Amino acid sequence: MSGASLSRLSIVWKMLAPTPLVVLISLVVVLLIVPPMVRTNVEAAARDAALETIHQYKTVRGIYSRNVVRKVLAHPEFSATVEHSDNINEIPPPATFILDISEALSKEGISLKFYSPFPFANRADRKMDAFGAKAWELLSANPEAVISEETSIDGHRAYRVAVGDVFRQQTCVDCHNYHPLSIKKGWKLGDLRGVFEVVVDVERLLDTGDRVSRFVILAFVASGLLIVLVGVMIGRPIAHRLSEMRGAVQAVADGRWDVDIPASKSNDEIGALGGALEVFRENAKRRVELEEEQLDLYNQIKSQIVLLTDTNKSIERFVPNTFLKLLNKENVIDVELGDYALRDMSVLFTDIRDFTTLSETMTPNDNFSFINNYLGRMGPIIRDHKGFIDKYIGDAIMALFDEPDNALAAAVDMLQRLERYNQEERIRYGRDAIRIGIGINTGSLMLGTIGEKDRMDGTVISDAVNLAARVEGLTKAYGVPLMITDNTLNALADPGKYSIRPLDSVTVKGKSNQVAVFEVLDGLSDHDRAAKEATLETYLAAIAALKSGHPVRARRLFEECLAANPNDTPVRLHLSRLAVEVEA
Repeated sequence: MSGASLSRLSIVWKMLAPTPLVVLISLVVVLLIVPPMVRTNVEAAARDAALETIHQYKTVRGIYSRNVVRKVLAHPEFSATVEHSDNINEIPPPATFILDISEALSKEGISLKFYSPFPFANRADRKMDAFGAKAWELLSANPEAVISEETSIDGHRAYRVAVGDVFRQQTCVDCHNYHPLSIKKGWKLGDLRGVFEVVVDVERLLDTGDRVSRFVILAFVASGLLIVLVGVMIGRPIAHRLSEMRGAVQAVADGRWDVDIPASKSNDEIGALGGALEVFRENAKRRVELEEEQLDLYNQIKSQIVLLTDTNKSIERFVPNTFLKLLNKENVIDVELGDYALRDMSVLFTDIRDFTTLSETMTPNDNFSFINNYLGRMGPIIRDHKGFIDKYIGDAIMALFDEPDNALAAAVDMLQRLERYNQEERIRYGRDAIRIGIGINTGSLMLGTIGEKDRMDGTVISDAVNLAARVEGLTKAYGVPLMITDNTLNALADPGKYSIRPLDSVTVKGKSNQVAVFEVLDGLSDHDRAAKEATLETYLAAIAALKSGHPVRARRLFEECLAANPNDTPVRLHLSRLAVEVEA
């Protein structure tokens, strides 16, 4: 029966269903155990009976040897011979005496034999069969062993049991050594002289065992049927009451609180179950009413939570969580006017080249659509590199990073993403490619809030910020997309992983000391990067000559670079300056 079929049965049949299986298993166990057990017991009983018979015959032989043969042979007129029956002066030897007794007392079921490979001459016709030969061989090796075998005699099942007969008295040894009919001499104490074999008919015992087995099997079958019958008689009334109770439980589960609970007044377990169901019904009714009230309250709270979540998300768009964490604030509500924090950070500025000219060709709607489309590609890159956007300034972005490596990696990814954008959505449709400039500087800065009690904003105040903005502005003059300061270069964990070349030492507005700036080639297109890296060694030699005061050598080297890469704007700028210096 499948699990699905069993699940549809009543509880009574579920309780009784295993009974046939148990009875069947028990029956199989009985069939497997009882017959072999009976057979084993019969074999053991036959073996024990045979050994007891042999022991009794040996005892009789010993008594006969001591109390009869020894006394009779003390008189010369008497002798012990095998052929003794016709002479009153002759008595049988002990072995012959035992065989004579065995024949005289033989009854149905047990018989005794005594044989050996060395019979007396008048017993030469007594040949050992296969079992006798096997018994002699095994007992010769171990005289104390017991050899047995199942056989069939006249259609009856029987057991042949053989044990060794060993010389234990010197008189017996002498008799066999000197008796004229003995065919072997040289016997000694402890030698195996023959084999006692008892044949036990076990047909009746086995028949009795078979009857016992059949009786046990029938008893198991009858017990199983009786259990099923009694189970059905007892279980049907219980099943009926449980069925009524199940209907009441289902009604309560469906919310029908007016259902009648059957058997709730009886004193048995089902009555106790009915009483408990009545209590449960009242409690469930009160609980459902309470849950409905709680559900209304929950829905109100849920609506407020959704509103608060949406509000927090909206606030996060204007005040990044990273900014709050830098101020050690958990929530924007905790921020107060004048809160600030001092940090060493990298500042990234970027804007679109010639955006003013580009915007004049678009409608206001197109302008906002274009800007948001562009910023939607750049913003995630900044966040992916653990930075956050401090503010948008038209088409420009100001972003902050804890680590300069993150800032530079973000800048490279921004340029590569822009290159794909140009190929997929600008050049493909005949539009001009978008170019941007990125400047990065690293230094100490203050993050905080400014304004007044009814209107405040987060901002960053630092000379490092101003320098980053100036460096971004220089990218257009030098014709490079990505420029960093020496502050950023020196703060990189592994500058060697990038392709970087020095550009110049410049004086920017608001700074008295010159600032060394560098171009990062990693963000260039494959063609432009390969062209600049091909002349990098010559370019670095030209910069070194320029710094060491060898303008003529520097000019020659820069000219070699320009000849190899006519589009290298920084090289053109250096040559222009050198031309002015030479003319001066």
